[in-house]
Amino acid sequence: MAKYIVAEWFESEMHNRTDACLKWIDEAKNEEIKNRAEATFSAFVEVALTFKDAPTIEIIHCCECKHASITADGYTNKWCDVHEMDFEADFFCKEGEPKEVTK
Repeated sequence: MAKYIVAEWFESEMHNRTDACLKWIDEAKNEEIKNRAEATFSAFVEVALTFKDAPTIEIIHCCECKHASITADGYTNKWCDVHEMDFEADFFCKEGEPKEVTK
């Protein structure tokens, strides 16, 4: 089974972690801690650059999919007509299709 990374989440996470490392470097109390912080920062930058050009796919979350049946209140019943199962807000699958926009 393939595993996917949500690009927006990944970019946000890398940004947060590199910012934390920079703060850690600035606040290092000794050279050993500073060296660890710099190595960690370098590792996060390398990971971010590795994934920057990775192929991506567009996913449609179940809540935004035309196959979803959601009650008016949006909470009590969320059902997928394709997989015939209940779903949570952050679920997605390869069969997801965006809802048609009505004018």
